[in-house]
Amino acid sequence: VRVFAEESYGDPVVASALWAFAALGMPRECREVCWGMQDPAVLLLLHRALAPEADRLLWSVAAYTGPGQEAPEVLQHALDVLGLTREGDVS
Repeated sequence: VRVFAEESYGDPVVASALWAFAALGMPRECREVCWGMQDPAVLLLLHRALAPEADRLLWSVAAYTGPGQEAPEVLQHALDVLGLTREGDVS
């Protein structure tokens, strides 16, 4: 994480490698780091380096998403950091 956040200047290749740790098969601690729970700047840098091109990901989008895998507070934190709302929510 430190290499990505402090030394790679948001390089897409490094971002892809880091985001691979957000896959559902990874330990919860790894996924939470990628979702910005320890440092919101990590999630913002990943968002900038990877969006909008999903082909930069090492795994398919399905490998990162799934029903009930992330704690609701992790997802809410990510939405807040990125300035997004849940689909169907009125802001």
